[in-house]
Amino acid sequence: MCIRYLADSSLENCWIPLIIGLICFVLLGFANMPYVLLVSVIVGVTNVIPFFGPFIGAIPSAFLILLSDPMKCLYFLIYVLLQQFDGNILGPKILGDSTGLSSFWVLFFHPAVWRTYGLCGE
Repeated sequence: MCIRYLADSSLENCWIPLIIGLICFVLLGFANMPYVLLVSVIVGVTNVIPFFGPFIGAIPSAFLILLSDPMKCLYFLIYVLLQQFDGNILGPKILGDSTGLSSFWVLFFHPAVWRTYGLCGE
């Protein structure tokens, strides 16, 4: 039963990278950042990777922005910290509430469900 709930929540996780990429595109566009589309795609695609994906996407993205404008790179890194708050605190809390599990168990079981059911929980 627990695995079924987590599999259902994995289907919800298919939308999260797309939403994160779109939010990144809008926010970086408003902030007049360089390479908005490229950085948004990198951030959205790497957000699929549990736990370390945002960091993997942030490193090349921050480097690209740093080449253009160091101050905007600092703003981008603040955005990444906010994204980490979402991924490691807020997201598990929301998924935990929808599955009836604590945030800890959502974080603990997420890699197992990912390996078992794949990207979209199929």
